[in-house]
Amino acid sequence: MKIKKLRIQNFRGLSDVHFDFDQPTNVIVGPNAIGKTTILESIRLVKALLMPLCWFSGNWTKPVYHKRQAIPSGDYFDEFF
Repeated sequence: MKIKKLRIQNFRGLSDVHFDFDQPTNVIVGPNAIGKTTILESIRLVKALLMPLCWFSGNWTKPVYHKRQAIPSGDYFDEFF
Protein backbone atom coordinates (compact mmCIF):
# COMPACT_ATOMS: atom_id res chain seq x y z
CA MET A 1 0.00 0.00 0.00
CA LYS A 2 1.33 3.41 -0.92
CA ILE A 3 -0.08 6.51 0.71
CA LYS A 4 0.02 9.50 -1.62
CA LYS A 5 -1.99 12.04 0.39
CA LEU A 6 -3.26 12.29 3.94
CA ARG A 7 -5.79 14.67 5.43
CA ILE A 8 -6.68 14.53 9.11
CA GLN A 9 -9.60 16.48 10.53
CA ASN A 10 -10.61 16.60 14.20
CA PHE A 11 -8.62 13.57 15.35
CA ARG A 12 -7.13 13.80 18.83
CA GLY A 13 -5.12 17.04 18.96
CA LEU A 14 -5.09 17.69 15.20
CA SER A 15 -7.80 19.98 13.89
CA ASP A 16 -6.99 20.04 10.15
CA VAL A 17 -3.70 18.91 8.57
CA HIS A 18 -2.84 17.83 5.05
CA PHE A 19 0.23 15.94 3.78
CA ASP A 20 1.43 15.06 0.28
CA PHE A 21 3.77 12.08 0.32
CA ASP A 22 5.55 12.51 -3.01
CA GLN A 23 8.92 10.97 -2.12
CA PRO A 24 9.66 7.23 -1.81
CA THR A 25 10.65 7.78 1.84
CA ASN A 26 9.04 10.32 4.17
CA VAL A 27 10.15 11.20 7.69
CA ILE A 28 7.93 12.76 10.34
CA VAL A 29 9.97 14.84 12.79
CA GLY A 30 9.12 17.47 15.38
CA PRO A 31 9.21 18.33 19.07
CA ASN A 32 7.42 16.30 21.73
CA ALA A 33 3.61 16.45 21.90
CA ILE A 34 3.25 17.96 18.42
CA GLY A 35 1.22 15.10 16.89
CA LYS A 36 3.70 12.72 15.23
CA THR A 37 2.18 9.67 16.88
CA THR A 38 -1.32 10.96 16.14
CA ILE A 39 -0.48 11.00 12.43
CA LEU A 40 0.68 7.38 12.58
CA GLU A 41 -2.35 6.35 14.67
CA SER A 42 -4.72 7.92 12.15
CA ILE A 43 -3.10 5.89 9.35
CA ARG A 44 -3.34 2.73 11.46
CA LEU A 45 -7.02 3.39 12.27
CA VAL A 46 -8.01 3.92 8.64
CA LYS A 47 -6.10 0.80 7.57
CA ALA A 48 -7.84 -1.24 10.27
CA LEU A 49 -11.28 0.02 9.23
CA LEU A 50 -10.76 -0.42 5.49
CA MET A 51 -8.78 -3.67 5.50
CA PRO A 52 -9.51 -5.62 8.70
CA LEU A 53 -7.57 -8.81 9.26
CA CYS A 54 -7.48 -11.32 12.11
CA TRP A 55 -4.69 -13.61 13.26
CA PHE A 56 -6.23 -17.07 13.08
CA SER A 57 -4.47 -20.44 13.08
CA GLY A 58 -1.15 -18.92 12.11
CA ASN A 59 -2.59 -16.98 9.15
CA TRP A 60 -3.97 -13.51 8.55
CA THR A 61 -7.59 -13.83 7.42
CA LYS A 62 -10.52 -11.50 6.94
CA PRO A 63 -13.08 -11.71 9.75
CA VAL A 64 -16.62 -13.00 9.26
CA TYR A 65 -19.16 -10.30 10.13
CA HIS A 66 -22.28 -11.32 12.03
CA LYS A 67 -24.71 -8.87 13.62
CA ARG A 68 -22.27 -5.96 13.25
CA GLN A 69 -19.46 -7.67 15.17
CA ALA A 70 -16.28 -9.13 13.77
CA ILE A 71 -16.09 -12.82 14.62
CA PRO A 72 -13.03 -14.79 13.46
CA SER A 73 -14.04 -17.85 11.50
CA GLY A 74 -13.26 -21.24 13.00
CA ASP A 75 -12.50 -22.20 16.57
CA TYR A 76 -10.49 -19.10 17.51
CA PHE A 77 -10.13 -19.64 21.26
CA ASP A 78 -8.64 -23.15 21.09
CA GLU A 79 -5.23 -21.61 20.32
CA PHE A 80 -5.18 -19.67 23.59
CA PHE A 81 -6.80 -21.99 26.15
